Amino acid sequence: MPVPMQPELKALYNLSEEIIKEKNLDDFPKIYFPINAYIADYLCNEDEVKVCFIELTDEKMNGELESRCKKNEQLFKDEIENIGKVFDAKIEYTTVQTNFTESADIFGNRFEELYKCLEKNCEIYADITFGAKTNTLIINNVLNFAELFYDCNVEAIVYGKTIFTLNDEGKSVPNQEVSKVCDVTSLYYLTKLTSQIKASSPEEAIAKVKKYLKI
Repeated sequence: MPVPMQPELKALYNLSEEIIKEKNLDDFPKIYFPINAYIADYLCNEDEVKVCFIELTDEKMNGELESRCKKNEQLFKDEIENIGKVFDAKIEYTTVQTNFTESADIFGNRFEELYKCLEKNCEIYADITFGAKTNTLIINNVLNFAELFYDCNVEAIVYGKTIFTLNDEGKSVPNQEVSKVCDVTSLYYLTKLTSQIKASSPEEAIAKVKKYLKI
């Protein structure tokens, strides 16, 4: 989960109506991090959850940015632990710190540090809402590695969709009424399909892709 550095994060998402009804959570507060709103539907009693934070560091980062990162990381912990209490879940954390420089060496380091967080036979839920754009590509590769060599299942990749509007002060702010947690897992499996598809012609290949997209 890439940690954002934005200031003054405000909660946007609700838990699903199903889990609110099942667990009597009518007064449960809104969630800021999409993955936390999503995972509540899939937690079971006494589950063990391992959270992997991705923190970007840079020599030019000032104390304010570092402080924001830590505050947002704590906000994430507060949210997931609040959810975890509902299920008596055990939650642990690990952090990958990687330089905010885009180069082959850094990509390799980021990949290596992320796959060190993997454990065998796990269900993986990933959030690609925040952080550097290259993180999404690296995360996808780590997930593929996890499936191939750690016998893990990629259960979900989510993204927070938010439309920004101007408030009374003319400041751009997220519109809570239209914010939505999007499940984009199908794009991950589409990438796997298109890289492994076997066909004798482009027409046959695209037909297989269309068949997948209709599932």
